Amino acid sequence: MPFDAYNPENFYDELFTAPGEARSHSLSLIEHMTSLGIEKLEQQRSTAEVALFKLGVTFNVYSDNQGVEKIFPFDIIPRIIVNSEWSRLEKGLKQRIQALNLFLNDIYSEQKIIQDGKIPVEIINTASGFLKPCRGIQPPKKSLVSYYGDRFSQG
Repeated sequence: MPFDAYNPENFYDELFTAPGEARSHSLSLIEHMTSLGIEKLEQQRSTAEVALFKLGVTFNVYSDNQGVEKIFPFDIIPRIIVNSEWSRLEKGLKQRIQALNLFLNDIYSEQKIIQDGKIPVEIINTASGFLKPCRGIQPPKKSLVSYYGDRFSQG
């Protein structure tokens, strides 16, 4: 699979800086994809699509009269995030996890956000994901959603 003919033109490309010039952090990926060849990459893409469909990673386009489930768009070429970019993203993700946990802990306990008039009680009580029987239950470490360095989990 020759990438030397690929030209990112004036657009930012995460893997290449210019025709045939891979970014340093993407060299091993480019070499690996080149060694696989286009047929093997296509086979892997097809296998991934089947797996996503079987796992239910799909959506419907309701304006489409065929009513066919479609697989969420994806790219088998992984997005490489260098450490400096990841550090910034990680800080934001941790902040959002903290905000989400504070919100969920409030909703399932004192509901100050409702008392303060920030969210109408009907929105919470009619939300399909709100589990009324869980009100008052405290999860371990008051954390419903956690981040463990390389993965997210629900507590």
